[in-house]
Amino acid sequence: MDEKEKIKDLFRRYIYEVSRRLPPRKREETARELQILLDDMLEDRVQGTPSEADAQALLLEMGPPKQLAERYREKKRYLIGPNYYEQYVMLLVIWELTAFLGLSAAYTLQAFLYIPENITRYIQQAAWMILSTMVWGFAAITLLLSFVERYSDRRNISMWEKDFWNPGDLPPAPKETIYVSRAMIGFEMTCLFLILLILNFFPWIVGIYIRDNTGLVVVPLFREEAISGYLLLLDATLGIEIIKRITLLLSGRYSLKVSIASICMNLICMVLFVAVFADRAVWNDAFFEYFSQFLGQFFHTEFSISFDLAQMIFVGILIFLYTLESGMILYRGLRAKTYQEAG
Repeated sequence: MDEKEKIKDLFRRYIYEVSRRLPPRKREETARELQILLDDMLEDRVQGTPSEADAQALLLEMGPPKQLAERYREKKRYLIGPNYYEQYVMLLVIWELTAFLGLSAAYTLQAFLYIPENITRYIQQAAWMILSTMVWGFAAITLLLSFVERYSDRRNISMWEKDFWNPGDLPPAPKETIYVSRAMIGFEMTCLFLILLILNFFPWIVGIYIRDNTGLVVVPLFREEAISGYLLLLDATLGIEIIKRITLLLSGRYSLKVSIASICMNLICMVLFVAVFADRAVWNDAFFEYFSQFLGQFFHTEFSISFDLAQMIFVGILIFLYTLESGMILYRGLRAKTYQEAG
């Protein structure tokens, strides 16, 4: 590799370390601007053909990538540092909207099905529960992101982020980066938050709604008392699922290390979910009876769905989805590793 190629590679690694710390919408524009700036500055300061040592001296003056990335940001934020502020706001918006809309709809449905004796007191209790859940979520997300940022700052102290850093220690820049889809993570987080709220507050809401002489009633899919016994385990499992997606969201891009961690969490969650839903006591037998009747009326034939069949289908789907997701995550991690080595 001649001097020109060495300088080009050094600049590319530096630009990558700066741009990867910026919001996705600013990365490409900032990378182009920084490339032009570095080329112009190197040309102005060197008479003749520049060397790799000249390029390293220029990067030393520019400062560590993390510090330069902070200067490229639009404004300072102080509740959560700039590294994770956008992800923090995204998580807060998802939780607050899910908690408010989800619990409001559930309390409204509950009031419709089981008319409360004192409607004013019922509204007050519902409002208090919704508000306290939103505040609890705000506090939990804030504490979690604060811890992640503090830990990340200490962990990421490296040669190129100290006062005396060496541009030669910059890691290779991949030829292509596989970014995490924020839209998909946002959708999955919304679903997980909604499931968490339902299991903790309204497990009976998932079921078949039928009309009898007394009006509209619900035949729940799960036995509420059995779900309550597994609630701590279910919350822990959903918590691992949420942490997995937060990890992907904060990393912003796939890597083999992130993929392996996600697959390990997938394995833990799959085992825990299967352990819970393999228990017959969790399921409501009446649900399957009414569901068989519904299918029979819809298809104009007789249906009989047994618990064993339903359980086998549910567990099979669960294992298939976790296996499929783990395979996709591993594929992206291996591709990212290939791009990193090719860089």
